[in-house]
Amino acid sequence: MQPRRVPACLALAAAVAGTTVGAAAATPPTAVATRLDTVTGITDLVGVRTDGLLIARTTGGLRLVDAQGGTYPFAAQNLARLPGASEPVRMLALAPLLPGDPLCPFRPNDLPVFSPRSGSDQALFMVDAQGVTAPWSSIPDGTPVAASFDQSGRFGQTLLVAVDRGGDGAVEELDCRGGRADIAHGISGLQPGIAVLAAGAGGDAVVATRTGLLTVTPSGAVAPLLVDGWSTTVGGRVAGLATVPSGFVAGGGAVDFADTRGLLHAGAADLGRAGLRDGDLLVTAGAPARLVGVHCEGGSCAARVLARGDGIGEATTRPVVVAAHVSRDVLLPRDAEGAGWGTLAAVGGGLGVLALPAVLRLRRRRSARLELEERLLDE
Repeated sequence: MQPRRVPACLALAAAVAGTTVGAAAATPPTAVATRLDTVTGITDLVGVRTDGLLIARTTGGLRLVDAQGGTYPFAAQNLARLPGASEPVRMLALAPLLPGDPLCPFRPNDLPVFSPRSGSDQALFMVDAQGVTAPWSSIPDGTPVAASFDQSGRFGQTLLVAVDRGGDGAVEELDCRGGRADIAHGISGLQPGIAVLAAGAGGDAVVATRTGLLTVTPSGAVAPLLVDGWSTTVGGRVAGLATVPSGFVAGGGAVDFADTRGLLHAGAADLGRAGLRDGDLLVTAGAPARLVGVHCEGGSCAARVLARGDGIGEATTRPVVVAAHVSRDVLLPRDAEGAGWGTLAAVGGGLGVLALPAVLRLRRRRSARLELEERLLDE
């Protein structure tokens, strides 16, 4: 593999953004990510669902997450019955609403998961929006460390998975039926980060390793991507990667990610002022947790810290980009821990979005009844 400064696809992404790496030398102000009042112990985050909710992997299992940080147990009973489920299952990626008419379409909100098992194949399961879980596929001789859905179409709108095979890492693709194929192998030092560039930026995959970033083409060609400032902004451990879609910065929205203390939220406007551009790569890393943008143009790439957490918590999840057009009006009910009503969680851990409207209606009816009783007492 020969190092290169930037592939043509990333140069095109930067050209679309309409800015230059050199013009960013003025060092715009770094944003401070807002901490949301939510549960701690978040180790992964995916989204966004069509109802505006995210899904977090926590030490207590999977939980739906609303825009204010409220959480609610998701598919708890179903996932507890998976083989080898001695710890919370690990998530791969959340299926988006894919463009066009793919030959093998994933359903929006589908969530592939697995329970880590040493010394054997990793059985993959698909969890739908209601929490119904079914066997889906398997990955032999390795453990998934990162995954991302291809929305560019160059990889056939499949799920790309970075797999650790004990030093001989690989990138594999899985279709909606669970069929799998190797794309590239011989990748050492994989970290939990993979993203697929937009079609207008070439549609290649970008993978994180201990020494930096690699680009992977559909034909399996792998090349290092040299990024100025990588060691000083990202440092050692990467928590996740994402790409910035076209229109995100001007259109609004936010990027959510987590550290060891909870959920962090950075608005598109603040990130834009910090230097984020459409087509950039986003990287979560470090302690304190930081959100880093990688911008490429004119044959070179540069990394810049866009936002930081408010303390010493270490980044634990990938960044999740939430566009402004996604409605996040659904608010989840909270118990004393801010994590959903305990009785409902115990009885219906597998309840999905179908059950939530009934729960929310119950909460609204209860509030209306209390207001009526107060008015009667006043009279």
